Amino acid sequence: MGYIKANLLPGETLVKRAHLHPFIFAQPAVILLLGWLYADMETGWFRYLGWLLLLLGAAALLQRLLIVIGADYGVTDRRFKTGVIQRHVRELVHHKIEGIEIRQSFWGRIMGYGTLLVTTGGAVNTYTYITNPVHFRVSVYECIENSRLRQIKSTS
Repeated sequence: MGYIKANLLPGETLVKRAHLHPFIFAQPAVILLLGWLYADMETGWFRYLGWLLLLLGAAALLQRLLIVIGADYGVTDRRFKTGVIQRHVRELVHHKIEGIEIRQSFWGRIMGYGTLLVTTGGAVNTYTYITNPVHFRVSVYECIENSRLRQIKSTS
């Protein structure tokens, strides 16, 4: 059970959870591959470069694994919530969200991942490597609209 599910308010329901795309591992994979190729060479400094690249690739891979294990992104019927293994938690109330921007590179569009930028009161919250960001943005907007309609019904 992730941070979001474990910390829901009474009556709050999780509507949509975002997942990180496996493309997050592309950079460490390329670095490890180059390191493996160079470390296997006979000449002196290429071999050292290869070992350095293997070390950097392993560190990058470990960092990305910790991000995937610890990151938890979701939208509830009341809030946009994120939690990370280090207890860096953001909870954005629906009526405070001003806009959601999606940034997708060429490869992001082909592979189905992107970056979400959520603006709230001048602050920009960035969430990278989100799988199918357009669908997640639609879910957030639906929750915001439902929250607004519930607020109108409760005041009338």
